[in-house]
Amino acid sequence: RAQMVVYLDLPLHIVLYRVLRRTLLYIFKGQLLWAGNKETLWRHLFTRNSMIWWVIKTFHKNRKRYSGVSKKSEYSEIQFVRLRSRKEVKQFLSKV
Repeated sequence: RAQMVVYLDLPLHIVLYRVLRRTLLYIFKGQLLWAGNKETLWRHLFTRNSMIWWVIKTFHKNRKRYSGVSKKSEYSEIQFVRLRSRKEVKQFLSKV
């Protein structure tokens, strides 16, 4: 039973930058992911399975969906905390 839901609602350019940076680090370090999978440059820049493409395609739809869920009366007993910047994240963490 959740009492609070904390979610990051960062701007698209920050999300894309972080996904791209993480993907490139995994690729160039050859870091293993789950079940022995490895990132490849081809998969993440040139295919429909690209995390980068997924972020671009779903960002605005997911933002609307998360905002809508937080307003539903069936979840009125849950506190939703929407953090929109690094500053808000730091402030929230300092209080917790």
